[in-house]
Amino acid sequence: MQPSDKISLYRSLFLGREDIYARRWEKSGNSGYSPAYSFNWDEFNAHRAQGGSLKNFENKTPIPLTDNIIH
Repeated sequence: MQPSDKISLYRSLFLGREDIYARRWEKSGNSGYSPAYSFNWDEFNAHRAQGGSLKNFENKTPIPLTDNIIH
């Protein structure tokens, strides 16, 4: 089976949003899934230093689900 066939099969089995996807994380024995965003780390770290979080950080862009990400 070719990689493109596997991607098509995956997409047919897991239908849903294509404008964003979830990324798995693990930290200190905990794990979970969070939305995948693209953002400037320097801006985010300045925001976080002022008590902000990713949830209320406005300069983030959702990363769409593409065949390349599935691959």
